[in-house]
Amino acid sequence: MLENGVKIKSDQQVFLKLEGGNILYQLSANPTDLQFKKLADSIMLLPVASSVVLYIRPLNPLNYSFSSETTFIADPIDAAATAALGSIIDFVANINAENKAKLATAQPGRESAPGTTCDFQPWIVAITGITEKLQRDQKPALVSIFKNLKQLDFNVEQQTITALNKEAANHQLLVTHFSAIETAIKAFKDSIKLISCDDKSYEFLVKGYFQIAIKDLEANSLNQKKRLTNLSELLRLVQKAQAQASALNWFVKVSDIAVNKGKIALVAVTITETGYQLSDQEEIVAVTPKEKANKLLRFRRFQCLVPEVSVGIAYANLSFPKFGTNKNASGQDVVADAGEEAINKVNITTMINYTLFIPNTSVHPFWQLGIGLNTDFPTILTGVGVRINASGVRRLALAAGVATTWIKSLNKLTLGEVVAGPAAVEKDTYFKFNTRPQPYVGLQFNF
Repeated sequence: MLENGVKIKSDQQVFLKLEGGNILYQLSANPTDLQFKKLADSIMLLPVASSVVLYIRPLNPLNYSFSSETTFIADPIDAAATAALGSIIDFVANINAENKAKLATAQPGRESAPGTTCDFQPWIVAITGITEKLQRDQKPALVSIFKNLKQLDFNVEQQTITALNKEAANHQLLVTHFSAIETAIKAFKDSIKLISCDDKSYEFLVKGYFQIAIKDLEANSLNQKKRLTNLSELLRLVQKAQAQASALNWFVKVSDIAVNKGKIALVAVTITETGYQLSDQEEIVAVTPKEKANKLLRFRRFQCLVPEVSVGIAYANLSFPKFGTNKNASGQDVVADAGEEAINKVNITTMINYTLFIPNTSVHPFWQLGIGLNTDFPTILTGVGVRINASGVRRLALAAGVATTWIKSLNKLTLGEVVAGPAAVEKDTYFKFNTRPQPYVGLQFNF
């Protein structure tokens, strides 16, 4: 974590961007002039604050979509440190126990109603006008607008807005065209009832003819307008994406991530090729989703001192008194001084190094606390040192400090007192904290 951790200051947020097939990132308090870079899989992001917001450069919804999923796992570093510290506390407690027993609408001009005499030529002219309008194929214009919308890369805000406004204006021309046709059809339908002839049978036939013709025109208009309806929905979709991004300095919020102590937040960001495309018949159709890029971001609460647990060895000059029995002149067992046992190497069973987080360096200073155990002699060690993570000496620590031991002492018995045997002396001895610490030098590994 010390080698791969990247600190996120309390005023900074995480910004992402899709470039090619990669998701790039940058940390900043201001989302302008960002220089995005690749995010290595090994990087651990370390927010100082208890939460951090993740943003992404906007994506053209006709081409892409994004999603994110956050899960939380136990922080193995904290877990290991807690367990190690607990073992040290338990170690000492056990000794004491023994001693004590997470985006306006144009108003189209109305087609003037045909004349209201039996001369139905005006109706012929009107229906011909509607037919001619419907014969003006708007599909090329629709296709052109769709292609231009799809080509928006959303990289630069003002360029995107300018291009989008241009296509919105082109779209409005189509809306006006079809609105004029709808208005003309409605006016024509309303005018049919004004046809009046002396020969009512003839009048009935004429009205019937026009009613059939108008139904055909309505069907044709509806069929053509379906394409416009689809395009209108896609235009609104792109306009919505632009508005959302403009509201957040040309970014879109991905997630607000809670970063709690003791937990690591895993945020999986996936960008998928979705949206719409033109079929071989140049109709707008949905795209089959396909993953474009993904990235797993790891977040852990920043700590100035990072706990690391290791094992190792320490060298110190320690001595421990021993007790036993001897025979007195009467042949009885008496408590006797059995000399001292000298220990120069202590096997470190649990050591916690509280290592100072310094970016871009392979050497980190630390303060350490640990325990060692050699046979019956428990030792507590505390000191300072340096942790080295360089080629050839990966994760090796050198330390120096003081070691304090518990030594055996007699409880009730005294030297020379008659006892039943060596078992009585062993039963009476207890661990007494030695108030005279000794210097040590330590070597640690297996971080």
